[in-house]
Amino acid sequence: MEKKPNLSKKLDAIAKPSKWIEESNFRLENKERLRYSQRVAVIVLRALRAQGITQKDLADALSVSPQTVSKWVKGSENFTFDTIVKLNKALNISIFSQLENIEEQYTESTNKIIPVKTEPKVILLYNREEVWSEELMEN
Repeated sequence: MEKKPNLSKKLDAIAKPSKWIEESNFRLENKERLRYSQRVAVIVLRALRAQGITQKDLADALSVSPQTVSKWVKGSENFTFDTIVKLNKALNISIFSQLENIEEQYTESTNKIIPVKTEPKVILLYNREEVWSEELMEN
């Protein structure tokens, strides 16, 4: 009589270990670079929409695959200067100056006090850090 393998042994044989910890650590270590990559992606997407150009058209103009352009607009790509220059020429934009404008807007928005409602208290956010007022601490 042939023995059937245990269910957990089968699962262990086919299950791949999760890499969420490694992926999370990568995002933490590359947080600033990823933030800029996402901003470049937004600039590229806005330019594509404004000019009525598809990602495939951009890929053809730059002699790259549509999958490469797709990676760019997802915001996780590590852009080289060469790639940014090519995008500038193909889309007739200046990514660096637009990045500078976005950074200025971001800095202005994070230096304001923003009331955020929570249950049942209101927390004031200043520079994206919680600041509790004395009144709230007493309640």
